Amino acid sequence: MGGKFLHMRCCAHILNLIVNDGLSVIQKEVEKIRESVHYWTATPSRFENFEAAKKQLGVKETKNLALDCKTR
Repeated sequence: MGGKFLHMRCCAHILNLIVNDGLSVIQKEVEKIRESVHYWTATPSRFENFEAAKKQLGVKETKNLALDCKTR
């Protein structure tokens, strides 16, 4: 049989397939979030406006906006 029925996938590869399948369901929303983060971090003045709005709304967040890094 030449190993035809002995193919085993790596657990990390299976997990990657599951996550990518789940992300494909919410792809449009993820893109909107990426576009929004890109908009607010594009210039220092926009970022300052974002920080001012955050302060005005009383949002207590210690993290900054950051775009994710696509690896593939």
